[in-house]
This record gives sequence, C-alpha cells and structure tokens, in this order.
Amino acid sequence: MIKKVLVTTIVSLIFCVNIYAGETLTAQQKEAQEWVEKAESIDTPELKIEYYTRAIELNPECVNVYVNRGLAYDMLGQHQKAIDDCTKTIQLNPKYLLAYLARSFVYNKLGEYQKAIDDLTKAIKLRSGIKTEVAIELGEVASRIKPALLYYRRGQIYEKLNEHKKAKNDFETAKKLDPKWVKKIKESDDLKESVKKTIDEIKELLKYCDQGDSCFALKQYGEAINYYTKAIEIAPGYAVAYYNRGLAYEIQGFLTTACDDFYQAGILYLQQNNRTQALECIDLMKEADPSSPLIKKL
Repeated sequence: MIKKVLVTTIVSLIFCVNIYAGETLTAQQKEAQEWVEKAESIDTPELKIEYYTRAIELNPECVNVYVNRGLAYDMLGQHQKAIDDCTKTIQLNPKYLLAYLARSFVYNKLGEYQKAIDDLTKAIKLRSGIKTEVAIELGEVASRIKPALLYYRRGQIYEKLNEHKKAKNDFETAKKLDPKWVKKIKESDDLKESVKKTIDEIKELLKYCDQGDSCFALKQYGEAINYYTKAIEIAPGYAVAYYNRGLAYEIQGFLTTACDDFYQAGILYLQQNNRTQALECIDLMKEADPSSPLIKKL
C-alpha cells in the first residue's frame, strides 16, 4: 500500500475526471464514456487497457483517456507504452498537468531522472497558474494536486542525481507550502524504505538458509555452517538457523559449539512459546554432550 502512494494519488486524480463534463454528448461520445466508466470500475490492468482503447477508437480526442491507459500500461511494466500515452495527452493538450505528473513517475522508475525533473518542473509551472485559464481547461481536478507534492517529488529526484542544494530548496519549499503534508509523506517514505529493507533482509536470510540446507543435504557441513552463520548475522533471533547450524557442528564433532547453538535455539523457541521445539533442543544437547552445563540452564 505505501509503495504505491504516488501511483494511487495520480490514479485517483486522473480517473475521477469526467471527459465530457458540461457537454452535450453524441451517441458515439456516450459509448466512449461508457467504456471509460467500465475501465474505472475494475482493477485488472489488461481489461482497463482494452476498455480505454475502445473509448479512444470512438473518440481519439479524449485527452485524459490516453494518460489513464498509460497508467494501466505502467502497472503491467510496459513503461514505453505508458510514456507514449502520456505524451499523446500532452500533444492534445500541452497544459494537461496530470499527464506531466504521470509521465514523470514513469521516467523516475526507468531512471531517466532529468526527464522526470523536466516534467515535474512543467507541472509546477502549470500548477502555479491554476487560477487562470488552466483551471478552466482542467476543471477542479488539477487544483487537488498539492504544489507541495510536486516540489517534494522533484526534490527526491534531485537527491538521486546528487544535486543536494536543489533538493534541499525543493524540500524547504514543499514544507513551507504544506508542513503537515510533508511530515506525513516523509513518514510514509521512511516507513516504505524500512519495509523494503526488511523484505530484502528476509529474502537474503531465506536464501542463506536454503543454501545451508542444500549443503547439509550434500554432507558439505562446513559450507552449511558458513551459510547458517550468514543467516544469523542478518537475523540473530532466527532459531532455525541456530538449530540447523548446531546439527552441522555436532556431525563435525564440535560438540561444545553444537550445544551452544542448541541452547540459543532453545532460548529463542521459549521466547516464542514453542516449548516442544525447546525440549527438542534440550534432548539434542544431552545427545551431543550430556555434561554440558547449558542443559540445566535451559
């Protein structure tokens, strides 16, 4: 959910536009609008693309439908098609702020940071004139885009380019414009980064454990110990890694070290209220070294 904070913001803003608001619709335009409404009522990107395409075929001048379809393409990882659709929207209406914002998001994902900055700069310029003729063309929807968001996102991309002074200026501008929103989005970004780091660590942990298990099965106990040790370095509270490393140490004849690992695994299992596994660790310690003082401690 958080990863997609910016995507959700863009999509919710764009999808809510009525492309024919205030107009008397022809039969063909009504049919196009029906396809747009169908697309907006579903979550499947493939169907969204199909329905938006039908709307475009009926009315190729539907400005916002291209950018909507572009976002659906982006969901499928078809980034160039997403860019092409946003660009088509801009060709039809160079003042369509939402298209610049959406395209900047895709450019950022592709690592084309300068292009993303250029689009955000254009969006900032358009947003600053929102009370003039731009507001008439875009309706109320563009006014819902916070200027602080545009500056903040541009600042983030400047950071990626190591243009720290420009980034700082944008962050400060965003904070002046909307301090509460900046605080909220910063916390969201920090949490997103924390979650990403946690997920990466879990993947790494499981990778080392799997490699350890594979080496253990092949009786490559020294290698297995190395992998389990790496897993423990990532997650010192992971009982399974201690348990398996203890088994490998025991087979290699390092009985005292094996008992140390069984003891640590047992402690962790008790903390998890898993008494069955903790008792099994005690049994393993008794088998490895019946005189180990750790048996009574556990």
